[in-house]
Amino acid sequence: MLKANFENFPKGFRFYTRLEDFLGDGIFNVDGEIWKIQRKSASYEFSTRSLRNFVMQTAQVMFTSAYFDLSAQPANDRLIVSSYIYTDCVV
Repeated sequence: MLKANFENFPKGFRFYTRLEDFLGDGIFNVDGEIWKIQRKSASYEFSTRSLRNFVMQTAQVMFTSAYFDLSAQPANDRLIVSSYIYTDCVV
């Protein structure tokens, strides 16, 4: 439906006019050729590689900030660090 059979599920004029102020002529509010052009442009942003890169960058920021906060703790606190809450795996 999202790619091959899009013509079978038109939004129509009524949908467009009700959401025009909110969505404008964006991908979620248009039909036909305009939708196809916008979907093609957006598809590059949601490729496997771009999503993988996004997840890796997000995880790196999350780990860095979490472990940076922990490194500020005095060494004699004997703090136990579990990476399970960040990775769902036991290290």
